[in-house]
Amino acid sequence: MQKKTTIIITIIFLLILGGFLALARNKNYAIVDCNNLEGKCNYFEKNIFGSTKNETTFAFNEVIQCYIEGVYKNEDETALEGYKFYLYLLSENEPINFQTRQIENLDKICMNFFEKKSFNYKFPISENKSESSEK
Repeated sequence: MQKKTTIIITIIFLLILGGFLALARNKNYAIVDCNNLEGKCNYFEKNIFGSTKNETTFAFNEVIQCYIEGVYKNEDETALEGYKFYLYLLSENEPINFQTRQIENLDKICMNFFEKKSFNYKFPISENKSESSEK
C-alpha cells in the first residue's frame, strides 16, 4: 500500500513539475542594455532558461524614435492591460517592440537613449490578448 502511495505521489509531482516547466518555457523577457562608453546598445529576448530568441545591436545615435503606448483591455480605454514599447532605428533593423505589464524603468528607457546614459533593464513580456484573439 505504501509503495502505491509513493508511486502516485511521484507521478503527481512529475506532472506538476512538467506543467511548471512548460509554462516557464513560454515566459520571455525583453532586455535592453546600453553602454555609453562604447555607444553600443543591445536588445534581446530570452526565455526563463536563458535561450536568446531575438537579438539586435545598435548605437545610441541610431535611435530615431522611442515611445510607450498604453494597451487597454476594452475599447473605451478604462482598463489598462499593459504597455507597448516601440523603438525605431536608422539602420535596416526591424523596429523593436514588445508588450509588458511592468512600467517600472520602461518610462526611463527613451530618456536614457537621448541622454546617452548607460542602463540595463529587463521586462517580462506579456501577450496582447486582443491581438492574439484576432489571429
